[in-house]
Amino acid sequence: MTTNTQKGIKDGRDHYFDSMNAISLRVGEYVLKKVAELELKSRELKEMVENLPKKRKDSPKIRANITYLVYRAFGGDKEIDQLIPAMALSELTNCYAYLDNWIFDNKNNALTDRTNINLIVAAGEVLREVTQQVIEELEVSDNTKREISRSLSRVNIGCYDGQALDFMTRIDESKEMSKETFLQFYEERSRLLSGLMYGFSAELGARLAAN
Repeated sequence: MTTNTQKGIKDGRDHYFDSMNAISLRVGEYVLKKVAELELKSRELKEMVENLPKKRKDSPKIRANITYLVYRAFGGDKEIDQLIPAMALSELTNCYAYLDNWIFDNKNNALTDRTNINLIVAAGEVLREVTQQVIEELEVSDNTKREISRSLSRVNIGCYDGQALDFMTRIDESKEMSKETFLQFYEERSRLLSGLMYGFSAELGARLAAN
């Protein structure tokens, strides 16, 4: 026998994944469109800037979906298509932070070639500026744009503080920590590295609903 609680959980789960599916591809397409419009002279930089958005175009956009769900929870009534540019902010921030992570963690042997390092850094900077352009183009008040920019700036600083906390802590140092100290360290690291970004996506939904 299905209880009301079980039905509510199922309905909530279905709504979550329905909105995720409706949002993810459109956000991915929007981000690709924005980077394709850039008049970059360097073919190599253009390829690097478009590389990650192309790979992620069809992937689930969890943070964009959080923005939408919080927007709805706070009484927002616009259709998904009207919110795509705002929800794309979460994907853009994810992309430039991910590019920096290639260097911090030497993903895909990023550090083996100086030219590759330079292109990754340049692509990350371009995507940061595209993010700011999207904020300026949102159909919200100028004050809301400033609030979004200030919030993102604060979150970015925290995120890179977390990155430094992570790459400046050696494995042997973490092994010497007590269980309690390590859990405190890991909790703060996680809050800075990802928690703040998820918080920004949720806050964005609330700001859009209030605008």
